[in-house]
Amino acid sequence: MAHYLLRPRGQLSKIGVRRIEVTTNDFTFKDRIEAIKVRLVSTHGAGDEFTGVLAAEIAGGTGLEGALHAANHAAAVLVSTPRDISQ
Repeated sequence: MAHYLLRPRGQLSKIGVRRIEVTTNDFTFKDRIEAIKVRLVSTHGAGDEFTGVLAAEIAGGTGLEGALHAANHAAAVLVSTPRDISQ
């Protein structure tokens, strides 16, 4: 059972700044996700933030399109948030 649950079922590709393509065993979703304009502080962790929020949203029952938009928003907030690295 664990082997089945851990098997990859699809692929997410971020193509350029505004294009996201998701392919699963069941369908292909291609959409333009508009970039959220923010003042860039650091891109450190943006991919992890995007992936984590995407996974959490899908696990919570949000549809794919909504999850992609939530993940995009979370990554935008992260890259525009100043951090004090002296702590």
